[in-house]
Amino acid sequence: MNETKKQITDEINRLKNFGFEVKTMNSHKSMPPGMKGFPDHVIAGHKSIVFVEVKIGEDVVSPEQKKFMGILSNVSVFNKHMNVKFIRTLEEAKRLVDHLLAGTL
Repeated sequence: MNETKKQITDEINRLKNFGFEVKTMNSHKSMPPGMKGFPDHVIAGHKSIVFVEVKIGEDVVSPEQKKFMGILSNVSVFNKHMNVKFIRTLEEAKRLVDHLLAGTL
């Protein structure tokens, strides 16, 4: 299947139906300089927050993303309610949604 970022975004947005807040930053608009490196999605709710970067196909993580996601990962080590995830497939997005809904992330 040729998966798209839109399909992955749609899957993540399903969480809104269950009381999660989902903010999407990958709207194909140019990002203000202060937002470079920020993850594609922020999911908050049910006492947790998840930062999600989506990379499909030949997409690569930019230096800004590596730096910022690294900082977030370091902080998440000390907070069990904060997670940083890289998603490459629709199946991974579905697993993330399932874990959030089950409260097992």
